[in-house]
Amino acid sequence: MNEATPQSDRAAKASERLGQVIATMPASNELAVLAEILIEQMKVVDAQHHVVMLMESTDQKLTTTVQALRDENAQLTRLVVQARQAFVGEVAAKAADQARRAAASEVAEELARLRLAVESRDRAITTRSSAAAMRSTLSSLGAQIGIAFCAGAAIVWMAGHLAHALGI
Repeated sequence: MNEATPQSDRAAKASERLGQVIATMPASNELAVLAEILIEQMKVVDAQHHVVMLMESTDQKLTTTVQALRDENAQLTRLVVQARQAFVGEVAAKAADQARRAAASEVAEELARLRLAVESRDRAITTRSSAAAMRSTLSSLGAQIGIAFCAGAAIVWMAGHLAHALGI
């Protein structure tokens, strides 16, 4: 832009010099009309120069604005990815917590049944049949704990797979 001002001054000085040269020339209608046309053309060139300077200034401002928008968009994208990762992690943690609670509830129920069975068992039952019942109860309890553990692991795996599929 610093170069534009001297060119503008030169154009204005040139039109002044042209006016002075024409003033010193002998008067003629054709020459006067031609001089007026030349002066108007120089004014148009000067005005075009100012338009170019304004266009360059506007272009620089727009470029700066577009770059700022790109930077903001990149930051927003990073925040969205972080929020998505946090959400998937929170979902996985809640799923694991729910599976753990369900397994703990089932274990507590089974232990209550086992305690009732032990308290109410009849002494007439033989050792062999009570041991078989105890093994059956314990194997049922073990199976339920195993199922609850597998369900929790499957939920955590699905959350991880979902996070991977979403590109997180």
